[in-house]
Amino acid sequence: MIFFVRCPLVWQICLLSLLSSASGARGEENAKDEGVFFAVEGAKDCALDESKQRLYVTTPTKLVVLDLKKKEPIDSVELLGTLQACDIAPDFSYLAVGPVKAQHLYWIKLGDELDISQIQFKAPAIESGVWALCVGSDKTVLFTMTFNGSGGVSLRRFKPESESVEVVGRVQMDAAISPSPDRQFAAIAEGNISSGPLQLYDFKEQKLKLVANLDRFHYEIACSPGARYFASPTPAGCDLFNEIGGRLGNLEGKAVIAAAFHPKSDSLFVMRHDESKIQEYDVQGTAIANDYLLDGALKIKGQVNDRVVANVQSVGPQSSVTFRRMTNVNFKGFQSGRLKVSESGEQLMAVVPTGVYVFKTKPRTTSTDAAPKSRIKVINAR
Repeated sequence: MIFFVRCPLVWQICLLSLLSSASGARGEENAKDEGVFFAVEGAKDCALDESKQRLYVTTPTKLVVLDLKKKEPIDSVELLGTLQACDIAPDFSYLAVGPVKAQHLYWIKLGDELDISQIQFKAPAIESGVWALCVGSDKTVLFTMTFNGSGGVSLRRFKPESESVEVVGRVQMDAAISPSPDRQFAAIAEGNISSGPLQLYDFKEQKLKLVANLDRFHYEIACSPGARYFASPTPAGCDLFNEIGGRLGNLEGKAVIAAAFHPKSDSLFVMRHDESKIQEYDVQGTAIANDYLLDGALKIKGQVNDRVVANVQSVGPQSSVTFRRMTNVNFKGFQSGRLKVSESGEQLMAVVPTGVYVFKTKPRTTSTDAAPKSRIKVINAR
């Protein structure tokens, strides 16, 4: 039973009431388990090969390969086009990398040596590069484009077997993509239009459908196993939606930069602005499950914009001008950080502009009072 689906208000209250009580009990344990940090300047995205325990990290100028067993970098290769998004095939045989300033993909066969293919495709010149991508269960690559200006672009799919690229739909530029952990689906959230369409691509059926218009400018999206839930980070927290786009609740608090669902259990990892930890929420509504501490000196930051606003007031025959400084925090995909969870759910990767943190995920804990805090009895009718 997924409790918060029927009682979203209770879900919010439970999470907020447990924030303070749960954090103190976990503090001592987490201080001893801060994960491993790999310094990779300019890190944008990452993908994990669980079979070899190798982590692939994109930076604008190169792809960096890290050996998680030896805890050291083992290779790097310079690639053209200003690298950004990356994802790995379900069987860890290939890596897809997207350059944000070029009309091609990199399709890399993984082994002791990297066998790199550059996949060129036809696109209007104004579609200037690959923005986001994911690899589906059939090992095809779904990807969106960026745009010189502001406008719509094609949603494309690369098919390795035929070495072809086809158009499968239309979206606005800079649309975020997130595969479901089982890679049967991909959520596509459009970020350049106020209606905020959320679409779902079914790799088996090879069909694209609209889930709902969510009325926001998306910069990230997370998709749960089976595409049952979606998480949309916002400057006001993180909203959760069901499979038809119905709003289930909001993780209030500091702005959320990125989110990712656990592939094996109903929990959600979030990265918040101005925080030094990753939080894991139990989406059944009983507790914050765990915290994952970053370096205490590091706080994840969005892009802070300061602007001066002038107010003109008429006073008799003269006018006076007063100035005030307005500060707001903006987010854009791949700028402030990303979250990735391994296929098994055993490892969590937090990408920040200076590198990547790798954590071993923890067993989920529950609150001392795990009973639903509600007078409502939920009955699933047969």
